[in-house]
Amino acid sequence: MGSVTPVMVRTSERTMFCKCRQAHWWSYIEQRQPIEGWSPALVFGDMVHRCMAAYYIPETRKRRKRGPHPASTFGKLYDKMNANGKAFRVRVDDEFWINARELGVGMMENYVDQWREEDKRYVILYPEMPFQIAIKDPLTGEILCIYVGTADALILDTLTGRLGLFEHKTAAAISTEHLFLDEQASSYWCLIPRWLLENEIIKPEQNMDFMLYNFMRKALKDDRPQNALGQYLNLPTVDQLKAHLMNTGLTRDAITGLKKDQLEALVRKRKFDPAQLGEVSKVQPPALFHRELLYRGVHEQENTYRRIIEQVREMNLVRTGAMPHYKAPSKECRFCEWKDICELHETGSDWKELKRITTKKWSPYEQHIWSIDLNE
Repeated sequence: MGSVTPVMVRTSERTMFCKCRQAHWWSYIEQRQPIEGWSPALVFGDMVHRCMAAYYIPETRKRRKRGPHPASTFGKLYDKMNANGKAFRVRVDDEFWINARELGVGMMENYVDQWREEDKRYVILYPEMPFQIAIKDPLTGEILCIYVGTADALILDTLTGRLGLFEHKTAAAISTEHLFLDEQASSYWCLIPRWLLENEIIKPEQNMDFMLYNFMRKALKDDRPQNALGQYLNLPTVDQLKAHLMNTGLTRDAITGLKKDQLEALVRKRKFDPAQLGEVSKVQPPALFHRELLYRGVHEQENTYRRIIEQVREMNLVRTGAMPHYKAPSKECRFCEWKDICELHETGSDWKELKRITTKKWSPYEQHIWSIDLNE
């Protein structure tokens, strides 16, 4: 292969290229994206990331300070959107939608309550950390691409003295099974330590040690009472209230005829919370938040680096026309943003006109092209 002008590449682009070269061609070579519509889930996730970036401001071991409360930031972001006529709701399960402001503010309040103490162990060194690193062909020494990405934060664990990445994720349901082979995690683990060393942001003995995934489930806190084990309880029944009162010395005659609220008042008078008398509910909600520590080794870094090189080689061959781009039809096509245009393209109909009027030019690398000012 002859000399190739270095191009930018990002992880989501590699993923799309492997799934469907035609979708990659339209999205990243022609740099087009649909005009119509926007995803409430993606917008909501972006707003949460903005809240985290404002909250987890740069720190040192001696100067520890958080930014504005993320609930306040979310409210301001939403109110600005609302003033521009962009109020929206978010689906939190198959049937239930909720106003995005109510959900976001509630989530952020619960988030800070959940992690306030544990967060004290982490120093935020660089939030919203874009990186760019040259990937060279080991056979020719030529630069294959400039790989770009943005980590949510570079952090220091004060308990271990090790550096790691902090990655925020919002989801309708929290799942971690995919993280072992997650390509974003693999790529960041492979490339960011190299980039940090090349730019002298860290010293060789400070090599990155972990990734801390910070999952947030899109849901409000369950308002049912909980027992000491954190299990959610049903409301106590009249029989349960009476049984408790008799166990504390009251006779059956003394409580006969009393209504439920009167029984609850008597329980409280005896210094006990009546809500704790309810049975453990059979329906226990999944956790609102979860943090997953991810460790990778040198072998994973080497495998990922080889995979990046091989994929970018093919991407460059396709880009220059030396290899074809083609579709990879599958059941996943129903989720693709190019579905309608692709169907017309497949049948030989006027797909070009549809693409012209329903898509616009975009810059897929814009958010990744600035670097940290180390003099700040």
